[in-house]
Amino acid sequence: FTLFGLGYLGAFQYFLYFKCFPRWFPGKSLMSTAKCVAFDQTINTGIWYYPLFYVVQDAVMNGKFDADTLSDGSERYMRNIVTDMVNCW
Repeated sequence: FTLFGLGYLGAFQYFLYFKCFPRWFPGKSLMSTAKCVAFDQTINTGIWYYPLFYVVQDAVMNGKFDADTLSDGSERYMRNIVTDMVNCW
């Protein structure tokens, strides 16, 4: 999980928040801020972070990364997505 934290939470989110968001949502208005938050809480968290988290967690817990890892992680994501997204907000 250290590499996951460093890679996703460190490198990718730095790139996303400091390089992409200013281009995608320029300015410091309330509307721009609301768009950033909406994107972060839906696309970034719900579509990028959680699926990757569950696949990596499954790989770490089972000590392997193969097609079953992708399938099992994806299934857990689909089972938990509603609860995860509610908790995220």
